[in-house]
Amino acid sequence: MKRIIYIFSLTLMVFACKAQTVSLTNVNWLTIPDGAYVKDTDGKLNAFLGTWKWTDGNDEFTVVFVKKLMYDGDGTRKFSQDKILGGYRYVNNGVEIANTLNFTTSFNVDDTSTFANFAKIITGINDDLKSLRMQVGDAIKHKSLSGSFELIDILILPNGNYSTTQAHWTLREKEFISINGNPPLPEDGIGLPDDIILTKQ
Repeated sequence: MKRIIYIFSLTLMVFACKAQTVSLTNVNWLTIPDGAYVKDTDGKLNAFLGTWKWTDGNDEFTVVFVKKLMYDGDGTRKFSQDKILGGYRYVNNGVEIANTLNFTTSFNVDDTSTFANFAKIITGINDDLKSLRMQVGDAIKHKSLSGSFELIDILILPNGNYSTTQAHWTLREKEFISINGNPPLPEDGIGLPDDIILTKQ
């Protein structure tokens, strides 16, 4: 009898685990159940992965994107998801002025020192599955920026996924409060290229 109860309980656990997996392709972000895993079951994120590069004379900007499975931010979110994280390297007039390519995709929320090497680009995929919303840590101006990464000249593969060799990178400042007319801190402006076309390497 105990064996039958054990097998029945195990079957329920397996069923419950499967029921908690939600496909990224069809997810409704407003109705995700607690404890769910939004999984890239169809490989929709793959078109963004890899190394992307822009050059203009002696200026060069490189972005590297990787997929982090079951990302749950600081551990307080109600669900986990497959997410694209990244880093960048910026060479201005032949001089490297920022390099965050040696990033990690995990950190310990109880150890703030682990945040220093965490990915400086955190993304979320848009509903069209052709573009990303970005939060980018500007290592030059010491601030957080908003942005987008949009695939262009897209080829649709037989499985319905996308492939391309080019993407449009844009950045913008988040709104900061100005006190007594003084510019907001940290430094005003954007230290990284803010409107460029990157080519997949």
